[in-house]
Amino acid sequence: MADDGIVPRAVVIEVLRRNGAEVLEQPDKADMFLVVKGRAFEVIAIPEECGRKLLHYLSRKFTTPIHHFYNPLMAPPLPGEPIQ
Repeated sequence: MADDGIVPRAVVIEVLRRNGAEVLEQPDKADMFLVVKGRAFEVIAIPEECGRKLLHYLSRKFTTPIHHFYNPLMAPPLPGEPIQ
């Protein structure tokens, strides 16, 4: 990650999933994803490069610690994934 706060989409999706959200790509709409966690859900555009404003929004909406997006190794492991 660069100092500009940009995080790749793959990292954002992985971190959301590791924090208990379900992320489903919408096949008929480019860059659109359905994100569901508990009672919170939204169809949202997640671009290839995500900036701070979007990351803070996702952090608040889906109760994901903001620092996990910038340091994904801190995110909890997926079920069945060995701890490194």
